[in-house]
Amino acid sequence: MSEIWRYKLLVRGYSDFDMPINSKIISVGLKRVGDQEDITLWAEVNPVGKKEKRRFLVVFTGDPFNPEPLKFLGTCVTSYGIVSHVYEIMGV
Repeated sequence: MSEIWRYKLLVRGYSDFDMPINSKIISVGLKRVGDQEDITLWAEVNPVGKKEKRRFLVVFTGDPFNPEPLKFLGTCVTSYGIVSHVYEIMGV
């Protein structure tokens, strides 16, 4: 049995999570509650599975960042016009 779990990312920089092994990232976007906008990823997980560390990176358009092994997951645009790009760091 699978479930969808939500993970709140930092606005900018690295976020680390202990996620069930073989979790599948299915979406990246903004979760809005009132005036609050959180960069969020949603994953399909096995809730009873063993966990593994996964690392994600959020950069703004124009930000420099290290050319690590990255997997692009998506782009979010806030209501204020800030454009954030979300990557997973591979091989953590």
